[in-house]
Amino acid sequence: MVGLVLHPFARALPCDVVNLIVRAFYTYHVALTVRGFPTDPRFGLRLRRLVPLASVDSQWRHAVLPLLYRTLVCEEYAGGRRSNLGLFAAKGRRRWVRHLLVLGGGNAGELLSVGWPGLEQMSVVGGFAGVEFMRESVDLQALSRVNAPCVSMRLMNSHCAITHLWVGGDALPLVRRIARDLVSLRVGDIADGVELLAVLGDAHFQALEALTLEFRDASPGSHVVGDVRPLAVPGCFPALRALVVRHCPFDVRVCLAAIGGASAGCGRLGRLEVYGSRADVLALAESRAVLPPARSVVVACVGVARAPVDQAERFVAAALSNRSLFSVGSLSLTFIGSRPVAFVEGVACVGLRALELRVPLRLDVAERLLEQMPRLQRLCLPYVATEATMLSVRKGGVLSKSLQLLSMGFWDCRQDLRALSLAVIAFVGRLPELRTLVHDSHVAAAVRRMIGGNDQLRNLVITDHTKLSF
Repeated sequence: MVGLVLHPFARALPCDVVNLIVRAFYTYHVALTVRGFPTDPRFGLRLRRLVPLASVDSQWRHAVLPLLYRTLVCEEYAGGRRSNLGLFAAKGRRRWVRHLLVLGGGNAGELLSVGWPGLEQMSVVGGFAGVEFMRESVDLQALSRVNAPCVSMRLMNSHCAITHLWVGGDALPLVRRIARDLVSLRVGDIADGVELLAVLGDAHFQALEALTLEFRDASPGSHVVGDVRPLAVPGCFPALRALVVRHCPFDVRVCLAAIGGASAGCGRLGRLEVYGSRADVLALAESRAVLPPARSVVVACVGVARAPVDQAERFVAAALSNRSLFSVGSLSLTFIGSRPVAFVEGVACVGLRALELRVPLRLDVAERLLEQMPRLQRLCLPYVATEATMLSVRKGGVLSKSLQLLSMGFWDCRQDLRALSLAVIAFVGRLPELRTLVHDSHVAAAVRRMIGGNDQLRNLVITDHTKLSF
């Protein structure tokens, strides 16, 4: 990017084009966030990437300066404080400040006392000393006394609206009071499912777009969940687009129905993610539950223990035969079994465009899946079995006319690379529309050497996981 803007033609670009380029660069290379929260302490260092753009000429400088001075960063750490406050010493620069980012427990009240006439948003990460001084807000006084790892606030004249909030389960009463303005909410360490659903049922999250619920460890005796029953909460989440539920200690279907179901006033989600124990995700899959409609769905077993092979097969078969996933565009399933999955039939989600199976499976199972998914364009198989008997591929015609990207990894790479490469080449040879093949680096190199002058495969882009992810 720097080399591009230093090229002579960069000085001849129209003003509108320069503004678009600078704002795109800022969005993708500077103003990075984690799930809506500006939690990266290196934000201040990334601001320096704008300096070369400002040095092109006066037109580029005029476009860059408002973004360079948009965010005031103050980071407290054990050895002292880091801040870009010195940038604003010159007269007139304070008017550009729109966002105050406080990291590591800095005193927001002290910074606000300086005066920033254009300030619109404040984000505090990892500590809340001085937050109660924020524009006479009762909600912020309460916030300073609860477990809140991250909060982002939108400021409007004398009113302060909290828009992005990350709190512990003990702050649920606060969530109820500020629900209407929230855009992104993450609640961690939830101990009481009854209280959670009561809060979600009482409050109206008119603007909420992203919700993450992380329950406390549900091991026996760790806490009492209470009597959790389905709730009807009409019109609570009309704007919700992303829902993540982790380690739900009760029937996760109750949680999904209360938040992402039609009765909650929720439209089609952009992304739905469910993480849980092996027993939880297997029960969810085998229940054939009607999941909230979503463009992308992730169901993952969390943990390193390998499940019996029959459980892995049951999980994959049940999930792929769930008719409520018929209109899903992207599906990711994770379930680590002790042996590769050898049989999957009855696929119902035939409309999938992208499928990720983080499950050990045989290559011939992948063949049968492709035959049942005529629209699949991207397939990720990170745990393909490598035993010689499981690498054999059936002879036949075209497996898929739609698949364009295939990402493969291997469960055990002790198998001879030659046998591995031959199996991969035979498999890929039945995918005429394939454009990109992603492999572990040593396998990618071996396949590239063996393809040689094969006319069918010579235009195939072969790369490794370090250069292209699924």
